[in-house]
Amino acid sequence: MQFLKKAFYVFGYVFLITPSKAAEVVARHRLNGGEMSAQPLSVVLIIETLGRSVVILGSSVLCQQIIGGYWYSVIELDKCAFVLLLSGLVHQFSYFFFISRQGVEPTPRNFMLYRLVRNTCYSFLPGLLVVVTVCYVNAVAVVEVYNEEQVLLAYLLSTFVFFLIGLGEALLSRRVPTSLDLATKFRFGCS
Repeated sequence: MQFLKKAFYVFGYVFLITPSKAAEVVARHRLNGGEMSAQPLSVVLIIETLGRSVVILGSSVLCQQIIGGYWYSVIELDKCAFVLLLSGLVHQFSYFFFISRQGVEPTPRNFMLYRLVRNTCYSFLPGLLVVVTVCYVNAVAVVEVYNEEQVLLAYLLSTFVFFLIGLGEALLSRRVPTSLDLATKFRFGCS
């Protein structure tokens, strides 16, 4: 079970789903006098986000090479990678803006706003599985089962349902997001 938990974490981290570790890296380097100790948090966050973005794009290209260009385009993996990348970038920006930027104290309001943006970004992801599955069914079927409008409607409906769930969680939850424990612990001097 621990292996599965770590595997999900690595997947989420690599694909910009989990929050950045930039604040933790900067704080650890400042404690130990590491090479990142002189860098502002924004620089470390940009470097980390660029690295994670390259992994998403590289994984997309690798997937295209493995399954072939035809299947890659049929199941819309290029659009899925774009949605994953865009939602991840917005999530990373909101993490920096609401939680770890110097001069911003993590208040309950900031946590709620971060949670709202994070959950909105998350709401775009489950629909991607719907799109890939429906496009695959269409490609395998002799006759087109679903047209593009139906695929888009299914994606938007899935996104809307998960948006409502995320909105409810963001507005009702009062605790610090558990994924941010370390980021709020290492808040000293990070700029």
